[in-house]
Parts: sequence; C-alpha cells; structure tokens
Amino acid sequence: MHTLIQKFIDNRRYLIKNGVTLELTEGDHSPFIFIDNPVIIAAFAGFIKNHTTDCEVYFRGEPGNYAHVVPSLFRDNGSPLTDNAVIKNRYKAYMELKNEVYEHFQKRVSRFKKEDIDNLFQHYGIKSPVIDMVDNIYIAIWFAQDGNTSGYGYIRLIQTASPDLAVSDLRKNHSSLSLRLHTQHGLIAKKKSGYLEQKQYLL
Repeated sequence: MHTLIQKFIDNRRYLIKNGVTLELTEGDHSPFIFIDNPVIIAAFAGFIKNHTTDCEVYFRGEPGNYAHVVPSLFRDNGSPLTDNAVIKNRYKAYMELKNEVYEHFQKRVSRFKKEDIDNLFQHYGIKSPVIDMVDNIYIAIWFAQDGNTSGYGYIRLIQTASPDLAVSDLRKNHSSLSLRLHTQHGLIAKKKSGYLEQKQYLL
C-alpha cells in the first residue's frame, strides 16, 4: 500500500503545484495520505481499486487513526478487550442470543438466514463481531466526520485478500426495501476463525 500511495503522489505533482495537498505520513499505526480535496480523495480511491487486481478494496470511515479495526462486541469504551476469558464469554453470549433470534424469525419469517442476524444486530446498535464497510468513498467520508470533533477523519482501506476474512455484500443479500443498506453501499466483514483470543478478532 505504501508503494501505491507514493506512486499516486508522484503521478500527480501537477495537483500539488495547483494547491492540492497530497502528503504521505509514515507515523502513527500505518502509512496514510492526507488529501484536502474531496474530488481527489475519490480519484485516490479509484486509483487504489484500479491497481489492486488480486482482491477487492473497500472503505471504512473512522474518526481516528486507530491501530486496529475492532468489532464492537470486543470493545469497551473504544478500546479493544485484552482479557481472553472476557472475550470468550462475550462471544458465547452473542452466539446464544443470535441462535434465539434466528429461531424466533424462523417461526415467523422464513426468508431470514442465520448470517442475516449479524447484519440485523449490527445495524440496530447491538454489539456484534462484524465490521461495517462501504463501497462508496463519500459515504466513508461521512462516517469519518459524523460526530467527529477533532477536525480530521480517516478512511481506512480494507483489502479482502485474506482467506480468514468473510465479506458479505449487503446489497446482494437484502431486499431493496432495506433502503439504508443500498444507499450506503454497505458490506460487512467477519473473521472466519473463532473469537477466543484477542489476536483472532483484530483486523
């Protein structure tokens, strides 16, 4: 990713000469590019997608440059859980709730699949082991700035090459009546391995 960022900057020196800020920063938790123009942010997103041929690349808007992407189920006050016993208990409780809800829906709405419950929980504010992503850079910008008081938002680029990562396109899996999912171009990602230790849920 570092090489692609530098290549994008090198190929667009004319933008810098015309006042657009394009700065590669090595610090914090990962290299990132600072861009102060929303149109050029879209161009950068397209450049990354165009030059990543072995997998898909999606976006996640965040208010800070965090070390990891952590599902809400495994966070407390914004920080990742570190006690593996607590992690195990949370995941067990989540799966019990998920199974109960699935059985409830099966008796009334047979079109629901078990994996739909993760999506349902995530979008109604229940802590879950999945990560929201979008396939629209401007929606990612909105999420990065919504409620952000720091003045800066971050767009994380998530590539899906890892065999341990299961990605679900919510537009394909849900009716068009679920307008929010289609408006946001929403996706979710989930680790395939069991959530029994901290290292297994970090993304």
